[in-house]
Amino acid sequence: MKNIVIGVIGAAMLFFILVVVFSGAIIFYGGEEELAGLMEEEVIPMVPEINLQMMTQARDSLSAEIEYLQALAASRAAKIDSLGEQIGIRDATIGAFEDRVQSKDVEIANLRDVGMNAQQMARTFATMTVNELSPIVARLSDQVVQDIYKQTTNKKRKFLLTALGDERAAAMTNRLVKEKGS
Repeated sequence: MKNIVIGVIGAAMLFFILVVVFSGAIIFYGGEEELAGLMEEEVIPMVPEINLQMMTQARDSLSAEIEYLQALAASRAAKIDSLGEQIGIRDATIGAFEDRVQSKDVEIANLRDVGMNAQQMARTFATMTVNELSPIVARLSDQVVQDIYKQTTNKKRKFLLTALGDERAAAMTNRLVKEKGS
């Protein structure tokens, strides 16, 4: 609306300037007689016609500019929507990765705890004889025994394997060899 008002004021000023220039040109080139010869009835009807043409042209020009700006605004709004969707996807992906990292951090902490616990148990088992170890390892899962075995010194590993018995010791040896080979 403000642009339309400015356009109308500009058109009126342009008309005024044209009238002044036209009158000055007529006077300058000696057309005083012609200007004086024009009757008031002939000059006055010309003014609204010229003013109406200028206003129509200004309105058409402003309408074209408004249409262009509306199309530009619609295009930019579509780009903004697209970028918003991309940001949403990116944020969701980042959130999923953060969740995975946090989950892996928890797993690492748990593995450290298991390793530390296995190390402490390995120290305790290193002080025991095969006869003392046998009833304990018989009740432990193979994975727990394997974790403790990994933390035991080479000198004391033979006591742990002996305490497991032939079958469990052979099975654990197979798992450890395959694990190392992979």
